[in-house]
Amino acid sequence: MRVRRVLGLVAVLALIVTACGDDDATTTTTAATTTSGSSLTQTPGVLTVGSDIPYPPFEDFDSAGNVIGFDADLMTEIASRLDLTVEWVDTDFDTIFTQLATGRFDVVISASTITPERAEQVDFTDPYYKSQQAFTVNTTLTPDVRSTADLAAGDSVAVQTGTTGADWATANLAPNGVEVREFPGVGDAYNAVEAGQVTGVVSDEPSAVAEIANREGIAIVEVIDTNENYGIAVDPARTELLAAINAAFADMLADGTYQAIYDTWFEAPAGSVLYDPRADWPESIVFGFVPSQEAGELQDEIDTFAGILSDALGIEVTGIVSTDYTALGVALGTDQVQMGAFGPAGYVLASRNYDNLELLAQSVRFGDSTYHAQWYTNDPSICGADPVEGAFYYDDEGNVVAVGPTDTPALQVGWNGDGTRDTAVSAGLACPEPVDLSVVVGKTIAFPGETSTSGYIMPTVQLLNAGITDDQYESTFFGGSHDLAVTAVYNGDADIGLSFDDARRAVREDFPDVGEKIIVFNISPRIANDVIAVRADLPQSFKDAIFQAMADYIATDEGAEVMEQLYSWTGLTRANAATLASLEPIGDAIDQLGYGS
Repeated sequence: MRVRRVLGLVAVLALIVTACGDDDATTTTTAATTTSGSSLTQTPGVLTVGSDIPYPPFEDFDSAGNVIGFDADLMTEIASRLDLTVEWVDTDFDTIFTQLATGRFDVVISASTITPERAEQVDFTDPYYKSQQAFTVNTTLTPDVRSTADLAAGDSVAVQTGTTGADWATANLAPNGVEVREFPGVGDAYNAVEAGQVTGVVSDEPSAVAEIANREGIAIVEVIDTNENYGIAVDPARTELLAAINAAFADMLADGTYQAIYDTWFEAPAGSVLYDPRADWPESIVFGFVPSQEAGELQDEIDTFAGILSDALGIEVTGIVSTDYTALGVALGTDQVQMGAFGPAGYVLASRNYDNLELLAQSVRFGDSTYHAQWYTNDPSICGADPVEGAFYYDDEGNVVAVGPTDTPALQVGWNGDGTRDTAVSAGLACPEPVDLSVVVGKTIAFPGETSTSGYIMPTVQLLNAGITDDQYESTFFGGSHDLAVTAVYNGDADIGLSFDDARRAVREDFPDVGEKIIVFNISPRIANDVIAVRADLPQSFKDAIFQAMADYIATDEGAEVMEQLYSWTGLTRANAATLASLEPIGDAIDQLGYGS
């Protein structure tokens, strides 16, 4: 299978006149190169090259029947340096490596990905091209699908049979319930997405560019780095030829010929083997956090996290604690920090004031990208009955229901992530049934902070929707710290408190009985989890690397422990259209409170 990389500039494709013909037919053309009777090849002085033509911009025929394209120019230059004449053989790709292994050609150059399976049949030269896949959709029919992350169970993706695009989709999309439909030709796959028969197409990037050039409403929405490389395949019997090609190619890299040929055909730099994705990376970045716990303790965890990112990215990453989400938004918008971990309301506010921010990731807590604000008290009589071990959750009809302590994604105090009981800490208690919020009237409420989504914004909207205004209760605030709000209720400094669920875990080491002293009596509707935002002008390769480094770290035991201490995160997912949609109710709540600008 060939892997095709998008570069595809319409201007490049316009240079290519596609010949009509049968790919199964054999067509031979000869480059104008002086030969010397070399013994490197089967026929002295002639380099027989197998290729599946046309496949622009790598190989194609011009109007006179000559082979042109990036592969053609590269191969002709290599042959010239070896004093060989090129003889092209147009061959169907499905059997091209088998034919090479049986000696029909000396080499194959045909936008071919180096794979272990092919390497069992043939030998490959050093890589000459870095390849990626592209995800293409019909933007008219599915405008909300902006990446493969937006695909859901029941969606379908078209691929060409036998390609690495098919392999990638089968490995990465099919397990999520996405149907992978195979088509014999890549054009057939694009016909299907154009007609709305599939949600999208995964194919080699250059083929995607060529296909969308003449199709209305079809666009590449994601480039997928599959870490693939093209190589020239060599007849295993021609070991001296393999070494000679590698030597000639090394000389072309050193003297600039390779890059000159590349630049003739492509504008996008990343396909060149000389391209360094880190060349435009910043030398250092600052990652800003807002405390969900006492700031001093948070800084220790941040320093650990920043050190891990520094090692993974090869640059200096400094972690700082910002006073609140408003300050962090200003810092990110004015380039004082380049990344920030935001509560969802904090990001919504920042994005309204600065247009140079971009969502990078959303946190996951035990498999869920949403959470709740929890209402809790130190007065068990509020329940009207004895509290029980358990929690609250919203059912499919949108009703708050009582559930067991392990039946909610938020890990409850007194329990471990694997569902076992933590006997050193009291289990979290809740009222047997949710209690009406009217119980807050006349009470003192501990709010973590006025910019906290779960610690103020969504709960206050709940009160307003219930007809309860701020003159009916007394407020006290704790600078965004959820653990301090819990502690205030635990110590009796407030009657009722708010936090994310279950923030009681943040103080369980200091107060092992917090689960029985602090009783949850209601929750808010679902809230989008915390997000990570970056400066939009950071290089895309850098943003991709940041996400991968964070995701890899959280997947380790050490990372899981540190991130739970920071924000109770257990994973990360790449931000997508669904992430943006999940923030809309928060924007509405901000507007209802009157400080949305």
